[in-house]
Amino acid sequence: MAEDDIDTEEPVRPLREIVRQPAYQTAVLCAALGYGTMSLVMTATPLAMHQHAHGMADTSFVIQWHVLAMFVPSFFTGKLIDSWGSEPIMLGGALFGLLCVAINLLGTSVWHFWLALVLPGLSWNFLFIGGTTLLTQCYRSAEKARVQASNDFTVFTTVTLSSLSAGALQHRFGWETVNLGVLPLLLIVLLALLRYRLTAAGALAAEQRG
Repeated sequence: MAEDDIDTEEPVRPLREIVRQPAYQTAVLCAALGYGTMSLVMTATPLAMHQHAHGMADTSFVIQWHVLAMFVPSFFTGKLIDSWGSEPIMLGGALFGLLCVAINLLGTSVWHFWLALVLPGLSWNFLFIGGTTLLTQCYRSAEKARVQASNDFTVFTTVTLSSLSAGALQHRFGWETVNLGVLPLLLIVLLALLRYRLTAAGALAAEQRG
């Protein structure tokens, strides 16, 4: 009997039971907040560059490199996950996000904006792909559609709120506050990864004792 047939015959769990899994919570938090923080910084960057008297040519240059940083790593992110697992890759994504904030707080030259916007592109790639890869470990075949739908709803609601709020936050509170506002979200990602690691270690220890 094929593996898919076996999965299909397993009972379908309620969504609330699936959502309680630490792996599910970690996957969704990393994907949603990784996408949300990237969207917030990316959307606010052109406004901040304009306020600091940088021209459209410089802004276009920065955005072009940001897009490259988002998608070019996809050629090897999957191989990195196969080699090291989702968790280290997502941790790397969170650290790239923290570096982005640090560089944005250090200066407002074109090169500060350039490097700071390359980093959230990498952060998004590692957190989003790592999170969606980890999500596949949380459901059975018959549960896939509902679990993926709940993940997509959470992720893209977060992205929508980030994009819509970026301009208002930048206009009202300024570039520094926008970046400082990213820090609590990245801290949540780091705490989720730590909790997942501790839970997985505890489960492995219990299995070995059994």
